[in-house]
Amino acid sequence: MDLKYGYAREFETEIIAEELGTSHYNVCVSGCDGCEEVKLFAIPAPLTLLPPILTVILAIVTKQVLLSLSCGVFAAAVLANSYNPVEAFIDTFDNYLVLPFLDPGKAGVILFTCLMSGS
Repeated sequence: MDLKYGYAREFETEIIAEELGTSHYNVCVSGCDGCEEVKLFAIPAPLTLLPPILTVILAIVTKQVLLSLSCGVFAAAVLANSYNPVEAFIDTFDNYLVLPFLDPGKAGVILFTCLMSGS
């Protein structure tokens, strides 16, 4: 097990990260209020480029902007949900397609994208 230690003087906080396996970390943050333990999933940096590249390539090939953006959002959700496509599918609808319509700023961007794409 690989343990990493850090110390933040400003907040008098000690951070201990323990590697549990590939891209999985157990982080313990201790400070004034005791110790808080959190499990994290880290996405390798090169994989974060996959959703935008996929979106651009699909938009050029298919000429369907909304379909390409939806596929890019789904690809990002797969990465964010520990490579689980079932959770990503549910998360895509819950957090990325339904919730943005509740925020007026994001709904305006979605409406503008729909109008510009001709849909």
